[in-house]
Amino acid sequence: MRPSRLLVALPLAAALSFAGLVGEGASALPLAVKAVDGGVPAAAATAPAAPAKPVLSGHGATSIDVRWATPASDGGAPVSGYAVRYGITGSSTRLLRLGGDVLATRLTGLTAHGRYKVTVQAENGVGLSAPSVVARLRLQKPNRVARPAVRAGSSSTITARWTAPKTAGGPAVIAYQVRLYRSGHLTKAVSVAPSRRSVTVKGLRASTRYTVGVRARNAVGWGATSHGAVVTTKPLSAVRRWAKARFGTFAARTYHGTGDEVVTLPAGVKAGIVTGNYHGDDNFIAYTLDSSNQEDDLVANAIGDYTGSRAFGVQSASSARRIKVQTSGSWTLRVAPVWSAAALPRSANKDGVFLYGGRAAVAHFSASGDSNFIVEQFDSPTDDWNLVVNQIAPYSGSGALYRGPSVVSVEADAHWTSRIG
Repeated sequence: MRPSRLLVALPLAAALSFAGLVGEGASALPLAVKAVDGGVPAAAATAPAAPAKPVLSGHGATSIDVRWATPASDGGAPVSGYAVRYGITGSSTRLLRLGGDVLATRLTGLTAHGRYKVTVQAENGVGLSAPSVVARLRLQKPNRVARPAVRAGSSSTITARWTAPKTAGGPAVIAYQVRLYRSGHLTKAVSVAPSRRSVTVKGLRASTRYTVGVRARNAVGWGATSHGAVVTTKPLSAVRRWAKARFGTFAARTYHGTGDEVVTLPAGVKAGIVTGNYHGDDNFIAYTLDSSNQEDDLVANAIGDYTGSRAFGVQSASSARRIKVQTSGSWTLRVAPVWSAAALPRSANKDGVFLYGGRAAVAHFSASGDSNFIVEQFDSPTDDWNLVVNQIAPYSGSGALYRGPSVVSVEADAHWTSRIG
């Protein structure tokens, strides 16, 4: 008689040999039994699935940051580690082994400008997965920025806007630079933070044609400058033409210092605007000095941190030659021509000097703070000094402005607003 097959499901693994169960003379039946859970045989573990393509980003000129996700399947056994293989395309690769809880790493000691390829494998108790899809990155300078969009904002300003390069070329962009050319010569370069995509460039010539380019920088270096965009600044307004003829012009100059100091003004200056910046807790006082070093116009007077502008030489002829600074902290002074002042704004903070070219009007002002709030008008067509407002803040009220063109000076220690009519 032929031996019969016997199927047995047991909760313990065993190897049993049965004899005599199917009759005399029957052969022994070897029986392999595997542990089961609930009567269903358990599947054997395999190597994990391959991780998805890793994400690469340059970090510095010679480093790459690598990120990846856990594989879609661990193969039935916990992932115990990862193997990161990397190298320059066409050359041998290096191997970096990491723990199973690590999903990012930084590859260092690389070669600038090198084209790198990176793969990641997951590992469990059975073995390594297949490699991920290859990720590639070149440690290079940023690509060329597209041609910027530019427009003239005024007779002395232009605004440029641009987009980030299509690829940063490896390491992240850490700065932009807007470059202005006049007649083929670089005349101004303005640095811009990497998070910004626009900038207003000031201090330009009126009615002047500029070619504007933008370039990006990363840890490897500066990328190529974009193709140029052409813009022409607006002509001077009537009030600015008047101020330029009335008070003259000169190249603006910036002075830096700490503590008491005397600085020399540009030669031939008759009048100007002094913008002061001070950081400290002490008094910050600045006067113009005449040719005999006698104090003339007070151009800064504050206690503690200060930013503001005051004019000199606008009420009467000035023989200013120097500026005397008295303080204990660090400071900056920028001296600019009167015609460069902005128009009287709707709102501003602290001291300021502005141009007014409108009609005779009632001006409404408000001011916060707890110090003097003074509005003065100089050199109107009547050549009169006009004290528009002289109050203690907080303040809300109105005053009369003479017909322009004129210079308006505001002294305030906080925010203020103005409205004509």
